[in-house]
Amino acid sequence: MAHMRTNRFAAFTLVELLVVMGIIAVLAGLALAVGTGVIKSQRAATTQNTIQMLETYLSDLDATGEDKRSYKAFKTEFDMQQYELPVLDGREDGDGFDKSADRPIDSLARFIAAGDQFLGDSSDRWSGLDSSLVQDVVLADTGTITLRGVALTDQWGQPIRAVHPSYDGGFGDYQSAAGALTTRSVLTVDEVVTGSSSSLDFRRSFRPFDSGSDPDSVGDADEGICQNERVYFYSAGPDGDPGAREDNVYGSVTPQYPNETRGLD
Repeated sequence: MAHMRTNRFAAFTLVELLVVMGIIAVLAGLALAVGTGVIKSQRAATTQNTIQMLETYLSDLDATGEDKRSYKAFKTEFDMQQYELPVLDGREDGDGFDKSADRPIDSLARFIAAGDQFLGDSSDRWSGLDSSLVQDVVLADTGTITLRGVALTDQWGQPIRAVHPSYDGGFGDYQSAAGALTTRSVLTVDEVVTGSSSSLDFRRSFRPFDSGSDPDSVGDADEGICQNERVYFYSAGPDGDPGAREDNVYGSVTPQYPNETRGLD
């Protein structure tokens, strides 16, 4: 009498396949999250290393005995023209409602240019950095004369920022946690370019004016206040928004913020 053979390898049921696929999806998601976190952490650490180089540069500047206020602006004479560009971390308050079109100010490039006047050319200091992190930038352009400087970027391709105690804190309107626009005066600063002095309306608001209607808009600055009247440096982090303070990258010092926005993020 012939015996019927049973199949040793039973097929998976649909439910079992769905369970397995679900487990694989969860594991893949966890691996992606962990990998993204590791990459973000590595980028933040590398950015902090660059900031530490800037802090060493600042310490060398302090060691010259110069008054900290003496390098609050890049001052020079070039081709019979005078330049004085203050080290401002923020944005020019231009006319009209399109705040995104206002001129951003490269504070670190101005700071390095100001410091080099006391320490000499600093290009050798940055030679150990990846070349993609050291950028040649325009400090001033009059149409006939162009002054160039150097800026250092973070691991997300954004310029690292320098905050001088002469221009720290918050300036310009900002949005409250409830989304209400709160009025605050801008700071008026003199810039001297090609022998003529012009008043620059400067704002340093941590939250953009139109953040409610434009999700891609970013703040002007972190509004940080320098500790002990000492310059500090920071990166806007992976989102490129200096006003989103929770993911900003700082060096050895994390600043305080103005009372009116200290509890806001």
